[in-house]
Amino acid sequence: MSDSAAPVGLRERRRQETARDVSDAAIALFEQQGVHATTVDDIAAAAGISQRTFFRYFATKEQAAFLEDPDGDLLTRATMARIEAGDEPAEALEAGWLAVFDHFASDETGRRRGRRVHSLIHSEPTLLAIALRRDAEQARNLADAIALARDTDPAGTYAQVVVFATLARQAFEQWARRADAGEARPVREIYRGLREALRPLGRFLAD
Repeated sequence: MSDSAAPVGLRERRRQETARDVSDAAIALFEQQGVHATTVDDIAAAAGISQRTFFRYFATKEQAAFLEDPDGDLLTRATMARIEAGDEPAEALEAGWLAVFDHFASDETGRRRGRRVHSLIHSEPTLLAIALRRDAEQARNLADAIALARDTDPAGTYAQVVVFATLARQAFEQWARRADAGEARPVREIYRGLREALRPLGRFLAD
């Protein structure tokens, strides 16, 4: 069993490395010449692969800008771990996002990549559409998982997931803008500030 597991692990690492190389090539070309002017053949050539190999990793050239987490969805894993430990959905969701923020703070390469993708998303409508669609899909999947684990209404859970996702997205937006302006602050700190600013609204809704 262990003898056969090692080659699988090696193949998976190589697959992840190739996916990252292709994505890095796509981002660089999108920055240099724009999404519209860049072709799949351009990206494949820059990454040193064939067009056929490109499509093993990404369905479209636009999707190549977005790299999947090789360790799985950290937000979902961290949130569901707290759900299974007995936390309420809101507590679990915040813990999940804090785990994402902490991982982001420790990943310098990820932060550099995040700034580049952020700039592209806000200059290329096709990439923005994909980013929003990915966020919506993640929110639906996470809400369904929480609702199933807690035997609750998925609609109500989805509302909570969207609220936290919106806060997190705004925190990353502010982080990117501040970083571009040379005023970097941890995303966790920015998130806390946004959360505190919304506290009066929460009391109003509760009333």
